[in-house]
Amino acid sequence: MKSKIFLVLLTALIASSYANVVYAENQSTESPTATTTATSTKTTSPAKSTATTAKTTEAQSKEKTEVETESEVADSYTAYKAAKTSEKLAKAQAIGAKLIDQRINTLNKFTSKTFTGLTAAQVTALKTQVASYVASLTELKTKIAADTTIEMVKADIKTIYSDYNVYQALMPSLHLSSALNQGQAILDKLNALTVRLTVTIEAKTAVGADTAVLTSALTDYKAQLADAATQLALVKVEIAKIDIKNAETSKVAVAAAREYMAKFKADIVAAKGDLVAFKTALSISGAASTSTSATSTSPSTTSATTPAKTSTTTSKATTYTPSTSN
Repeated sequence: MKSKIFLVLLTALIASSYANVVYAENQSTESPTATTTATSTKTTSPAKSTATTAKTTEAQSKEKTEVETESEVADSYTAYKAAKTSEKLAKAQAIGAKLIDQRINTLNKFTSKTFTGLTAAQVTALKTQVASYVASLTELKTKIAADTTIEMVKADIKTIYSDYNVYQALMPSLHLSSALNQGQAILDKLNALTVRLTVTIEAKTAVGADTAVLTSALTDYKAQLADAATQLALVKVEIAKIDIKNAETSKVAVAAAREYMAKFKADIVAAKGDLVAFKTALSISGAASTSTSATSTSPSTTSATTPAKTSTTTSKATTYTPSTSN
């Protein structure tokens, strides 16, 4: 009985020892696996680090590319803006050059025309004045071509209107000055006729002719010429007020000068009408004088004296008849 118990215990002890050995072997077998797993886990960390580094590098590269792209865009925009600015500058300069060329051409056209009724000195004075303005405008054109900014060009273009009012001041002044000189020449010629008309009336009075109509025509003629002289003097005053650097003042002066010039022309037309009336009355007076002389003398007297009187009267009438071709 005891032997059996002993055997059972021995068997149990052996089994327990075997179990411990097996467990120890299992533990020994599992440890490398765990270690390997741990090691494997540790060895995978550099891969993750590499991936992270790659992502970081890629992100940095992308960010750098974006920065470079933004820089390129900025450079392109700057270049585009510079090109546009240069294009605008060229256009502004072209506009300035065109405005100046138009004015120079207008001035040159004025000096190339024929100045009827002006003396050589008066023509030379006008052309010298125009040449001075053309030189100044040409200098301004050169300056505009050398301007480096649009603002500079704009400022120079403004001076075309502020300092060189060609159309509102200069050209009207030149035309009015020319008309003034022509008007003065006409007035001088018509005034010179008053002496001849007066002598004609005196001659008619001496032979007993009726000179009432002639005297009336001469009186009105002198009055028209006197008023014409007044209007011409006022034109001269207004021309002196024209300022090429002051458009508003020039407009007022030009308008006034043109008004006075219109009155001057009206006076000249009226004076020429008086000349026509004088000529007509002179013709009638001459015919009446001849008829009266022929009927108021005897045949013998007529043959001795009348031809001489008739010849004298006819000669004076022809000599002192004023011309209306002015």
